[in-house]
Amino acid sequence: METSLPNIISALSVLFGVAVFHMGANANKVKEALAIDKPPKEQVTTLKKQRSTIATTILLSSMPNFAMLGAISFVMLPQAVKHISTTKLSLINFDFMITLYQIIWIIVAFYTIASMVNIIKLVNKWFEFGKV
Repeated sequence: METSLPNIISALSVLFGVAVFHMGANANKVKEALAIDKPPKEQVTTLKKQRSTIATTILLSSMPNFAMLGAISFVMLPQAVKHISTTKLSLINFDFMITLYQIIWIIVAFYTIASMVNIIKLVNKWFEFGKV
């Protein structure tokens, strides 16, 4: 059963829009978690509370966003590879739908990488707070 490319692009665009909205909505939480300064060693309860805040941000904000974007990128990958291997690069004579699909895939991949970078930063911050 072959599904037409415009329908695939439409469905993926909606999913990508939801993922980007989620990423934007959680951007402030990630910034706040990254801006937390480590308290002195003597303030053990504050240290544990802030470490818990960072872990919550990782699990409830960054990981779901990365999972959504990673899944979309993974689903789009076979069709993107097929297009890359079967079409020729032409700046004048190109298929609009295939080009649109490739652009969307590149943007999704970029956002997936950006989400992964946020997770890595948060995990590093979490480990930093674990060192007493």
